[in-house]
Amino acid sequence: MSFGTSLITNIVENLQLNIKNVHIRYEDSTTVPDYPFCFGVTIESLTAQSCDINWIPGGFTSNWAQNDATFKLIELNSLSFYLDSLKFDGDSLIGYESSELSEWMNKLKNKSQSHYIIKPVSAQAKLKRDRSEAPLRTRS
Repeated sequence: MSFGTSLITNIVENLQLNIKNVHIRYEDSTTVPDYPFCFGVTIESLTAQSCDINWIPGGFTSNWAQNDATFKLIELNSLSFYLDSLKFDGDSLIGYESSELSEWMNKLKNKSQSHYIIKPVSAQAKLKRDRSEAPLRTRS
């Protein structure tokens, strides 16, 4: 392998993702004027990190060239989708400044009156990538 390919592969193998406290909300009072509603997606956290052969996150993989496989652990915590009607003017977040908006979004997150399309779910995925240069000769 060339130096450039080796460098790029090392960077890609060591990429890690860490996202926390995502809340995306859409409000609509014009489509059906008599029934304003809001739709939202929330994610508590999403992480993807390199692991050793025992699925223990260990930070960076400096010896990936010596192994035939690389391992990534992906964890998703509390993904949910909700759909609510906006009954009062106080339910809408239109017109708030960004500092006020953040405070109200946190209050709405703790509000248990949301009508969930998908209640908060969590998942974990373990990805193993075979890096062998030998071609696969059998289906097994």
